[in-house]
Amino acid sequence: MTLTTIALHVALLAVSVATTAGLAIYGWRHRSDPGARTFAGLMLAFTWYSSSHLLGVLTYPPQWRLLLESVQWIGGALAPVFWLAFTMEYTGYDELFDRKILGLLLVVPGLTIVASWTNQWYGLMWAVNEVVMVDGLALLSQEFGPWFWVNTVYTIGLVGTGSLLLLRLISRSDYLYVDQSILLIFGVAVPVVAIVFSVFEIPPLRKPLLDLTPYAFAVTGISFGYALFRYRLLEVMPATRQIGRRAAVTSLEDGVLVLDTARRIIYINPEAAAVFDCEPSAVLGQPVGSLVTVTELDFDTEDGPLELDLNDRTFEIRPSPIGDRHERSLGTTLVVQDVTDRKRRERRLRRQRDELARLDAINTVIREVNRALVGATTRKEIERTVCERLVASEVYRAAWVGRGTIGTQESIQWTVAADEQVATDSTSNGSDESTTTPVSRSVDHRLGSDGPDPGIALESIPDEPLNEGLWTTIPLTHDRIVYGVLVLFSNRENAFDQREVAVLDELGETIGHAINAAESKRMLITDAVVELELTCTDPTSAFTGISSRAECMFDLEGLVPVDEGTLLTYMSVKGTSSERVHELVAETPGITATRRISERGDSDLFEFPLSGESLLSELIEYGTNVRSLHAESGESRIVVEVAPDVNIRSLVAHVQGEFPETELLSKRELDRPIERSEALSGSVFDDLTDRQHGALEAAYRAGYFDWPRESTAEEVAESMAISSPTLHAHLRKAQNEVLRELFDE
Repeated sequence: MTLTTIALHVALLAVSVATTAGLAIYGWRHRSDPGARTFAGLMLAFTWYSSSHLLGVLTYPPQWRLLLESVQWIGGALAPVFWLAFTMEYTGYDELFDRKILGLLLVVPGLTIVASWTNQWYGLMWAVNEVVMVDGLALLSQEFGPWFWVNTVYTIGLVGTGSLLLLRLISRSDYLYVDQSILLIFGVAVPVVAIVFSVFEIPPLRKPLLDLTPYAFAVTGISFGYALFRYRLLEVMPATRQIGRRAAVTSLEDGVLVLDTARRIIYINPEAAAVFDCEPSAVLGQPVGSLVTVTELDFDTEDGPLELDLNDRTFEIRPSPIGDRHERSLGTTLVVQDVTDRKRRERRLRRQRDELARLDAINTVIREVNRALVGATTRKEIERTVCERLVASEVYRAAWVGRGTIGTQESIQWTVAADEQVATDSTSNGSDESTTTPVSRSVDHRLGSDGPDPGIALESIPDEPLNEGLWTTIPLTHDRIVYGVLVLFSNRENAFDQREVAVLDELGETIGHAINAAESKRMLITDAVVELELTCTDPTSAFTGISSRAECMFDLEGLVPVDEGTLLTYMSVKGTSSERVHELVAETPGITATRRISERGDSDLFEFPLSGESLLSELIEYGTNVRSLHAESGESRIVVEVAPDVNIRSLVAHVQGEFPETELLSKRELDRPIERSEALSGSVFDDLTDRQHGALEAAYRAGYFDWPRESTAEEVAESMAISSPTLHAHLRKAQNEVLRELFDE
């Protein structure tokens, strides 16, 4: 019986030691996990108590048995502190467990350890503490001293506090951690019950007393181990949820206010206090209406945030109801978010969206105007079409196109279109024509030089609407020729910004090109032309300057526009050597090269590529047909033909802008079309592209078709800045068109 009893006790205590020691080792190996260190300390205290008791019951010499009893109480005194520390860390209240609190909690355990080791002198722990052998076990017959009861109450208090934290966790976490918490409470409750049975000698216990606490630790080890491995005690920590929730609120950059059901402030974080410029302690318990207008807040929904402007910042206040799991209202959370940057982005995006929509509308108008320009055949039709299409789009309320030179004695002719709100029934001074459409009215009228600024107010347009919007002027240009001005009026907000004006500038160039093409075509098909004779003594004009220095004569034989900015001129030169011509040309700006093509009696035929600004290029840019040029002794006489409706004053002013010493000598109206080859009708040239026409004329002027040839294909191609195969392609196609016209008709 004695051996069996001893074996049973040893086995039970060995289970306690093994389970708690194993858990202590596991906890220490995972000491980086939250709560693992205090858990390992708790298990080590249980192991210490159980192993000391195991050695004690097997030790008979009284002095050694009492020594082991004192050693045993080191673990017994520290275990409650480790339990409380673990439960506080496990439930997320470890920030309350600082070193100062730990020091206070260790006062009683420290005194308990001292009292147990000095009991033989003071008897504070046990008034009587004797070793008694029962069935081979060294038990103790004890009468408890005053400090023993202090320690017992203290132990039960710490264990109870930790258990209450676990019970609170169960209810507040929506039972998410119920299994782990119950296993922990059960594991610690069994040793507490064992203490009660042992201390108060509840039957069947009797003296000498058997301390049941170390045996109960076997149940504790199994229960804690099940919670650790089955429910991942140290992995699924409720402290993570609790601390994370607190950290989310404290580290939140947005302001947070928590209100009770009476809408009083019970919490305000520093960010919200900074927004409302108040001290948190000063507003606690105050109605939220002291900070923000309550009537503008919808406390019953999260879909209606309030926007608040404070100190040039925009804040969004969004309420969120707080309720328990029974859907009972507990209060309201107000999140105050700084949305200034977001609002700025939204405004910027709205502006960009509106700008894109506006530009899309303008581009649509431009495309419609461009399509309309294709069918326009006269300048007047172009101007009228442009004004009507622009006003019909509703993007612009009024449009003017003016031709002439403002600030001179020349009258300014205007084409006007306006919507029904801007237009009036009045007619302009000297208006010679009026056309009314459902959306616009176009009027041509003339204003003298002493009249009002036509770009600001016209007699046909009342002043009042113009004062309610913006207007801009767009030049109508072709290369460097200004044909007039387009004036637009709009009452749109932010009208005529940089992008819109850039688009309108392109429209002005398109209209200028259309006017140039219409006038050039009109000049080709009209039965009446105006012949102009001009004289130029400006030394900056290339052939004028060379004729003065070399005392020679230049006569124009032909002109071939090669590309933009380059003009091939073929000149007959008399009175000087070809070497002298080459020498003077090399010193003359604007002539990139020179090539002698052939000798014709007392004159030589030269090819001069002109680039940049030249007298001939200025005339051709304006759409004139250059008939002849004779330069001699520093004076050039040029004869050109223009259509009857060309503004001659503007043409002369355009040329004088580059060559001031140019004058108009005569103007004659001729009742005949511009001369073309009598052998072929003019329609053949209409079928040629500009490149084909230029290649054909350049080859002809350069003597490519003479026999023997005066110029090779490579030389002609080089003059035109194209390759020889390209020149041959242009010539073959051009010759085919000319021969087809000759033989088919």
